[in-house]
Amino acid sequence: MEEKSKKIRVPIVLCAPSVGIQKTRDFSEWYNRYPSLKVLAPYDCEDHKDLLKAAIRDENPVIFLENKKLYDTTFPITEKYYEEDFISALDIYDAKIVKEGSDVTIVAYSYGVQLALEAHEQLKKENIRAEIINLRSLRPFDFETISKSVKKTHRLVIVEYGYSFCGISSEICIEVVKTGISDYLDAPVLRVPGDKHCFLLDYLFYESNTLPTAANVVKTVKKSLQKNYENERTFRTESILRKIEIRNLESKDSSIFRKIESRNFDSMIQRSVCFPL
Repeated sequence: MEEKSKKIRVPIVLCAPSVGIQKTRDFSEWYNRYPSLKVLAPYDCEDHKDLLKAAIRDENPVIFLENKKLYDTTFPITEKYYEEDFISALDIYDAKIVKEGSDVTIVAYSYGVQLALEAHEQLKKENIRAEIINLRSLRPFDFETISKSVKKTHRLVIVEYGYSFCGISSEICIEVVKTGISDYLDAPVLRVPGDKHCFLLDYLFYESNTLPTAANVVKTVKKSLQKNYENERTFRTESILRKIEIRNLESKDSSIFRKIESRNFDSMIQRSVCFPL
């Protein structure tokens, strides 16, 4: 008699702060690496109610990360959220468009949304219309909402609160390249850094400087809106082929170039690949 395979249900929700004693260490980077874990990062009170109720109903282990800087922050709440049985139309994995715009897309989560909103007010004074996306769920994340926004704005800036190396910004960027959304970009994908990068005992003196600020968001957005990217790490297939042609002509060896020329690169020339800085 064949035994039927059974799925193991682990309905556990772990609510924990997303940052440690050194606030540059964002624990979401750790949890995102473990298979079968769902990682949520709410921003305001409405996010907390929606995501926490959805996490409790989920049959899989869920990590519910809260940024300690938001504990003392007050948020406006719509009346419908006071109803006990209210369920939001957004799914547990759906991102939320906080502010609509047409010039640049800013993706953030948790406390990073607060920084993006502060930067939005400054950019608005300079007639820059930024669209802000509250990611809410880090694993899995809602790339469909990001892709639709990038197709409209043609620029992407990611706010990552903490040490950005190997973080969620890298995952978003690889999805941009893999799905071909990079074709719609008019500038490289940029992520918002802190003012300084320091290690070990330097945290005691420079910890606040390693974290992104609203001023950093404004600066990065303006950098994304620049027209000249000669010194940026933007690689286009057309420029790569041109360099190969020049190199082969200088070496007087056109055999390699003939092989390349015989291939069909028409579709590749229209495609650009961008990497985060």
